[in-house]
Amino acid sequence: MMKNPEATKFLESIRSDARREAVYGLVEAMAQAQKGIDLAERHKNPMAFIKGCELRAKLSGLLIDRVEVATVDLKGSLEQARTRVIDALNITPRQSCVELGPATDQAVNGAAYRGLGEQGNPFAE
Repeated sequence: MMKNPEATKFLESIRSDARREAVYGLVEAMAQAQKGIDLAERHKNPMAFIKGCELRAKLSGLLIDRVEVATVDLKGSLEQARTRVIDALNITPRQSCVELGPATDQAVNGAAYRGLGEQGNPFAE
């Protein structure tokens, strides 16, 4: 290809265009992030200030975003959580609130017995 002057000229034009378009680099990005930090400081916006500092740290390689993809057994995890709650409350899974008695203030299956009313009617006297 170097023997073909037209091809060489065409490649050089592509390279010069790429150099011209790639002017925005690390130095320019750091300067722009610093302008954002200065603006955040002037307007007393701590969140924007921190985000600007975070951006500069990422650009300099001090912070790296990591993405981890893992498979989770959702059904098994929910069952383990349910078992832990049942064990912590020391109840059977389908124990009614009435069985706990009036001296108890435990939550069972999303309901609580507080000694008020009767089962199924919390407003009963």
